[in-house]
Amino acid sequence: MMEADSTLDVNGEVDRDEVDQALILRLQQGDDLALNEIMARYQQALHSYVYRFVHDTDEAADLVQEAFVRVYLKRSKYKPKGKFRTWLYTLTGNLCRDWIRSRKRRPLHYVEQIFDSQLSGNVDLDQMRKASPDPAQVVMAEEKNAQIMQAIDSLPIDLKQALVIFSLEGNTQEEAGILLGCSIKAVETRVYRAKKQLKKYLQSLEP
Repeated sequence: MMEADSTLDVNGEVDRDEVDQALILRLQQGDDLALNEIMARYQQALHSYVYRFVHDTDEAADLVQEAFVRVYLKRSKYKPKGKFRTWLYTLTGNLCRDWIRSRKRRPLHYVEQIFDSQLSGNVDLDQMRKASPDPAQVVMAEEKNAQIMQAIDSLPIDLKQALVIFSLEGNTQEEAGILLGCSIKAVETRVYRAKKQLKKYLQSLEP
């Protein structure tokens, strides 16, 4: 969910970009307190975004803090011609990519959210545990879920970012394009390619 603030435009809508521009300008001019306001605006959204990549609350919190450190250190490199959100999410996405590269792939231990039932074929494990008298069926379903989510986690970073921002975070294609710094068509293409790769993987699991 995107952040809210109290600055409204003539139509009574929040002008987030204008507020962002004002805050980063203050930061560039030496007002360090502006960083606190930026953090308040984006802390929750960034944590949700990063968590989708690292699957660990503490790791996500550390990476978000590092993202804000980079905002401060690289503040002079931000150019007003671009949206601040795009710049911020690019910095954060780069941190996620570096984190993933620095660690060996590891399977996910749980499923928080499925893109859609046709894509994943995922089973609601909580319901299955309650309904199924056969523990073996539950174990098999858990193993399949782990395989599916490991496949999602191993997608190329650009495809996974598109899926996370569009499919999991609930942004529109236009919003995802802004955050990824690409066109709506590029978002659509990346999501399509990601789903195609996942479906191919799922078909390989079928007996």
